Amino acid sequence: MSTAGTELVRPGSLPSIAPPEAALEPQAATAAAAAPQPAIPLPTRSEWNAAGVSLMFHLLLLLVLAALLIPIRSVGSGTSIDGGIGNEQGDGGDLLDSVTIGSPEKGTGRDIEKSLSPVVEGASAVEGAMAGGGSGSGTGKGSFDAITSLGAAGGGGGKGVGFFGTKSRADTVVFVVDMSGSMEGHRFDRAVEELIRSLNLLQPSQKFFIFFYNGATYPMFEQRNAKLMPATTGNRAKAAKWIKAFRPEGDTAPEDAIERALKLKPQVMYFLTDGEIPNTTRSTAQRCNTEHKTVIHTIAFEYEGGAEQLRGIAVDNKGKYRFVP
Repeated sequence: MSTAGTELVRPGSLPSIAPPEAALEPQAATAAAAAPQPAIPLPTRSEWNAAGVSLMFHLLLLLVLAALLIPIRSVGSGTSIDGGIGNEQGDGGDLLDSVTIGSPEKGTGRDIEKSLSPVVEGASAVEGAMAGGGSGSGTGKGSFDAITSLGAAGGGGGKGVGFFGTKSRADTVVFVVDMSGSMEGHRFDRAVEELIRSLNLLQPSQKFFIFFYNGATYPMFEQRNAKLMPATTGNRAKAAKWIKAFRPEGDTAPEDAIERALKLKPQVMYFLTDGEIPNTTRSTAQRCNTEHKTVIHTIAFEYEGGAEQLRGIAVDNKGKYRFVP
């Protein structure tokens, strides 16, 4: 037999051939490494805008809730907003009174009032009944018995003022005080003491003036052209000295004093008398107060003979009537 062209292959000399699976594994790994990874999507401008609007809305909502949760407390049968001007004498009084509309209870010499409800920066102010009480002490100390009513009828702004327990907020105030013969003795001494105490509670930034009256009118410091004066320490001391120089006498004729007081256009006026007053006093006050709308608080002092007129003056001029026994 011919063996030409035939070549014997020794065992182990044949080239090794890798299995197909083993040959593919490195190739697959390389291909996987080379494949592009999917990109993480970024927020669009509209999505950022929506997130910003949501954040602003929630911040605004928190501010509104904070404003609504300011503490409000009751004083007597009325309502008072916490946080007023403290009483300088440290007797616990809060200067939180406001302009009020008197609505007297017939035949009792007491008063029932409702606060005005002005709009303060677009929000309605708290409105509610306020305690009157004509039987309070003559010193006028204690908590204010009304609510703050900003921007109302000339008596809404300013610092605290008060006279025989009737208190308000005002930067300008005028006192019109009876010194007729019936005020002689302890009545006038008591009125003078309270008037000086009220002046001493004023701040230098406030302005004041005083008129005494009987059958005539006596402006403070005998000024021919009356002018509101800053409540500085010096002016208050001079006013106290002037007040103490008077002695009651004569009749009761308050109309000229009221007219001259209203010409000063104060935010608040206190009118005190211990007797009957002319029937024309109410119309005089109304006529002289049509332009400026001064708040007039009236006080019947130890006698209610003029209560009807005094109540009417208070009602007409958004003030408060009080009987001081």
